[in-house]
Amino acid sequence: MNTDTLITSGKNALIEFMRFLFALWVLYFHSYVPFKNDRFSGGDLAVEFFFVLTGFFLIRSMKKYISLPLKEGLKAFLLHRFKAIAVPFLISEVFVLIYSLGFDFSINFLFGYMWYIRDLFIAVTLFFLLRKYIKKDILFYSLIAAASAAVLILRWPGGGFRSIAMMPLGILACAIPPVKIKKAGITHEKGSSLLNLLCFLPVALCGLYVISKSEKSNAEIYLLAVLIYPALLYFANGVKFSNSFLNWLGSLSFPIYAFQCILRVIEAAGLTDGALLFIILTVLVLTFSLWENLRAKRRKKAQN
Repeated sequence: MNTDTLITSGKNALIEFMRFLFALWVLYFHSYVPFKNDRFSGGDLAVEFFFVLTGFFLIRSMKKYISLPLKEGLKAFLLHRFKAIAVPFLISEVFVLIYSLGFDFSINFLFGYMWYIRDLFIAVTLFFLLRKYIKKDILFYSLIAAASAAVLILRWPGGGFRSIAMMPLGILACAIPPVKIKKAGITHEKGSSLLNLLCFLPVALCGLYVISKSEKSNAEIYLLAVLIYPALLYFANGVKFSNSFLNWLGSLSFPIYAFQCILRVIEAAGLTDGALLFIILTVLVLTFSLWENLRAKRRKKAQN
């Protein structure tokens, strides 16, 4: 979940749209919406999607840092990732600390909803170190698959180490060769994209069915997180589709998630109306998005 802007090109619009929808699911789960019913339960499963998503793009994002000396490479890699979320994260952390004043000291209260960022950076650091020192693909992928399986069996659904369970699923899905249509050794891009879309749609419908249920069995939860999420990303990644509006929606996903920390303080102060809280969050997210895009335009203008 990062804060890439509308100006950024080369995005996959399907994946960006999914990021937006899963961020809304988290918002719905935390009751910061004008409406609520018994459907779409288990919004904490939306966070699992973001862990899988991070894993899906993790290996390729760390490639240029792996070859550097450990200290230099790891520092540059983590700084690159943090820069993408720094502003909304730091703003939200201020409100997390304000909210935490009314409670006993706890590492969880130091992060609040931002526990996701804490766990994400712990996990990506671990996988960076593993990839740095385990060069053989078969050994690396076998090790992370075994770690994921152990956590899934022993501590999931729920419990700690969710990132260690979910991110390898994305890493493994990304390692599978993409579905392509070839003729005479030439890849047909349009045909391959259409084939991936035809595979994506039934998986998406299956996922929507499970997500929309008011009660989910453990089997359905495992199906959703372990199979459907990786499959959604795998097939969506093969669909060559870009749309500036959907890309923009995707850029809102992290601010939607992070700025809920502000709502917690407002709610604790006595304002509990869901509709009004939703309006406040919408204004905050859109204002931040406008600021980000103006800043990106200034950078682009300065480079030219």
